[in-house]
Amino acid sequence: MTWLRNYTKEWAYADFFIASQLLLFSWISRAIPLLVVGLILGIFISRGTFKKDQLSFKKSTIWFFLFFISHLLGVLWSENLSEAWNDIGMKLSLLAIPLALLFVKLNIRRDQLLQLFILGLVVSCVINYSYAIFRSIYNPEDNQWVYFTESYFSFQMHRSYYAVYLVIGVIASIHEFARSRKIGFLFLGLVFGVAVVQTFSKVGILLLLLSAIPVGIYYAYRMIGSLKTSVLLLATIVIAITVYFSSPKMQTRFEKMIGALTSQSNQKETLESNNSRVVMWETSLELISEHPIIGSGTGDVMQVLSDRNIRNGDILLAEKKLNSHNQYLNSWVQLGLLGLLPLIMIFVTGSISAIKNKDLFYVSIVLILGISMFFESSLERQDGVIPITLLVIIFGMIRSPRSV
Repeated sequence: MTWLRNYTKEWAYADFFIASQLLLFSWISRAIPLLVVGLILGIFISRGTFKKDQLSFKKSTIWFFLFFISHLLGVLWSENLSEAWNDIGMKLSLLAIPLALLFVKLNIRRDQLLQLFILGLVVSCVINYSYAIFRSIYNPEDNQWVYFTESYFSFQMHRSYYAVYLVIGVIASIHEFARSRKIGFLFLGLVFGVAVVQTFSKVGILLLLLSAIPVGIYYAYRMIGSLKTSVLLLATIVIAITVYFSSPKMQTRFEKMIGALTSQSNQKETLESNNSRVVMWETSLELISEHPIIGSGTGDVMQVLSDRNIRNGDILLAEKKLNSHNQYLNSWVQLGLLGLLPLIMIFVTGSISAIKNKDLFYVSIVLILGISMFFESSLERQDGVIPITLLVIIFGMIRSPRSV
């Protein structure tokens, strides 16, 4: 275990909890809230220099605070106080993680953060593939590959969330390959890319195409003259081909998505995910037009969406009690501009900071997470709140020793 002692010899107390969160969030998500508590205790056990520079309006940290405060204020005009306080409790990490990181001593390096994040995804993939193999042997279905796809494969968390984290894993692997020239990272990036396809998550595959391939080409350009450049280019092409041609079902899903976005036909007869998503967007916009400034209140968003669906004749959607399937719209319905503006500024300030520091990996994280929220209400589950807050804050605080 000498290598482990050497790897962690400079770590402070809080570094171990950050490392544990990066390792575990993709496969033991229920343990993460306890690790957040441990991180908070670090304020008293291993206190470092207060990072007052993070309280600038040019940093994401203060916008996380304001986003959480907007939820607290929204309790004042909520009718369902029980649901409001449940929402506050679920989103407490929006306050706790940034607050703890302002005070605790941090010695962990950026390359270690990346490696731990990648390792956590590797473990989750091993578990998912092993479980899929086990179930395909002992619980065979008509389609023997069914356990390797969709929610069967990403059984530990919502497949869209998992796919988004895998896309970040692809970027992290490419980044580490470009930094260390170790071919193993490139292989892991390909594994994560294939796993994204297996989730059949449209947003995950879209982000894979929009981010992983351009980033791969950029690094290949930077590495011209290296033999491995050809391998990297080939890898990006393989990912692109795999994404579209791996399954007729995948092509059908994208065709349905395009049809749902462009069709003016009646969508009330189906609960197909694309149609329901578009209907929920339309319903959300109706509600926003009525209360654009302060919204419906922290605890009432699900009820007002359901009531409006009933009023519009979308009974099946009302019974499912869906959220807006768009975090920006969901927060706007819930808290009006009071909640929407801080949410937007989290990603605007993060992007500006990353571009200013020429930090390609960080700008990739911010854009991937920001874009994903156009298709999912990612901050309405613990699977989204804690990892997103941690990734945006910690990689914004701990920069690379050199810009890549």
